[in-house]
Amino acid sequence: MIRTIAFFTVFWVTLILAVPLSVLVGLFLLVGLGGAVRRPIGFVARQWARLVLFLLGARLEVSGLERIPRSGGVCFVGNHQGDVDILIALAAIARPFGFTAKKEAMYMPFLGLWVVLLGGVFIDRKSPRKAALAIRKGAERIGKGGAMIIFPEGKRSRGPEMREFHPGSFKLATLSDAPIVPVSIDGSYRVWEEEKRIKGASVRVVFHDPIPTAGLSSEERKSLSPRVEAVIKTALSAYS
Repeated sequence: MIRTIAFFTVFWVTLILAVPLSVLVGLFLLVGLGGAVRRPIGFVARQWARLVLFLLGARLEVSGLERIPRSGGVCFVGNHQGDVDILIALAAIARPFGFTAKKEAMYMPFLGLWVVLLGGVFIDRKSPRKAALAIRKGAERIGKGGAMIIFPEGKRSRGPEMREFHPGSFKLATLSDAPIVPVSIDGSYRVWEEEKRIKGASVRVVFHDPIPTAGLSSEERKSLSPRVEAVIKTALSAYS
């Protein structure tokens, strides 16, 4: 109970206190200076995520960081076991990145604003046209040298096994000809979903070798989803 109270208190208080900073960053974005603030914003978000995970009692074991391209566009593709997966990615990945979030998150106080500041896009799952436009927007950011992360399952698995991947998710990478870095997240569901309460847990995170997408044929693009899914499974305890 104490850990749960501490988590929610720090989570929301820090988001509220960061509002003046987010407004300042928003002004930079409006005048076209977004590139100058992405890295410091990414650093702040990374330290914040590490603090929150510490309060949650989530202990990360991260490997494969050297496989992440230091520059240029890149699309991280990971499995989605629990609510803390984005926090885990923020804490582990040294370079700034955006992520896809459901449209409803746009209206959440403070949280929606930070999704925008980090370079994220909102997906309207009820409108294929709007969802496609959001994916294209994310692909454009990758094409300009940015990074994005996506969870092709669409929803949390809430357990050790993976849901089926949605092949359309890979358009973030294929539209921008960016390499895909598969990410295996093993054990994040134990932090909250397993017992419906916050508890300490060890989480293993593995970054795999990048998979190029530039120059792929239509058939090769169709095989990306099962190919990446198979790579991610190699580092998940449920499939070992």
